[in-house]
Amino acid sequence: MSGKALNLLLEEVNSVPEHAGMYEVLASPRVGRTSHKEQYAIFYKTSLVQILDSKIYHDPGDLFIREPFIVSVSVDTVSAVANQFCLVCIHTQPTSANLEIDGLVDVKKHVTDTWQMDNVIILGDLNASGQYIKSRDWETNRLRGAEYNWLIPDHVDTTATNTLAAYDRIIVCGPMMDAVVQDSAQVFRYDQHYQISQDALKKVSDHYPVRFSLQTVAHPKVQKNITTRTIISIEDKRFITSDQDQFLDQFNLKRFKAEGLYTKSGELASIEIKSQRVSQFTSAFKCIEDLRKYDRSLVSYSLLASVKHQMNHVVSSWDKKLLEEGKGKFQVNLLVDVQEKKIVCSVSIIS
Repeated sequence: MSGKALNLLLEEVNSVPEHAGMYEVLASPRVGRTSHKEQYAIFYKTSLVQILDSKIYHDPGDLFIREPFIVSVSVDTVSAVANQFCLVCIHTQPTSANLEIDGLVDVKKHVTDTWQMDNVIILGDLNASGQYIKSRDWETNRLRGAEYNWLIPDHVDTTATNTLAAYDRIIVCGPMMDAVVQDSAQVFRYDQHYQISQDALKKVSDHYPVRFSLQTVAHPKVQKNITTRTIISIEDKRFITSDQDQFLDQFNLKRFKAEGLYTKSGELASIEIKSQRVSQFTSAFKCIEDLRKYDRSLVSYSLLASVKHQMNHVVSSWDKKLLEEGKGKFQVNLLVDVQEKKIVCSVSIIS
């Protein structure tokens, strides 16, 4: 009842050199109808996770033996569609598991109504299997609706004993379902991973942990130093007909810059021609047409047609929102490889 076990676990987690001082724990009040009460706890990395709010669910119908613990968090490194979400932590009473699982739909609605948050993760020991849930129960249970994604399926064993049941579950709902990394949800059999004996395993728990991953982005402090590019590239083994040194000396085309790259012996190795950054796909293609008008041997008709085909194909898969908001810029790069006698035309979108 003192909370000593939680503090000892936190000390152990932070004692690992690469984790030193990185983690904190958020513990719920003790819940339960009888003198036997339980407590939910969330361990989190302070540099990545911000706790926005937390509370014990006010159970109006006294449905839950142990009321769920609701925690809203913000995570900077998770993709935008999922960087804020609510955790609904629950340990159901085995004999009323079906009713309590069904009632979690009302908890989710409460979260959406009070905190205006659609992204919700329901997780914990739901006793959602074995002798506590029958197949017919799932037919009417509201939490089995299409809007709820059960990441740990019914056939998976989450117990560390011979029970063979999927008691422990993770259910995700809201837009964040699109940010769940495919096939990342699994039971973590740490005894096999760390070569722990069965005796030691039983001293820890008769359940295995369950886990999953969300798509991530670079931390904002890192992101400001990062530029990302999506590139298409076409290679043409036909080469310019004019003298390359003379071509570089005389190059003069609006919206372009040409630079020569040389070997240690001073010989011209390649010529790099870069366009200014433009905001439209059509403007980028016009840059390539301008290069062809300037010197037909620089951009052959075949190269021009190939670039147009690839750009039409690839641009549809680029982030349309990025383009619509004008945050992305196109750039054309033409590499005249003097040593390999080839020309490489690339188009990149820079965000």
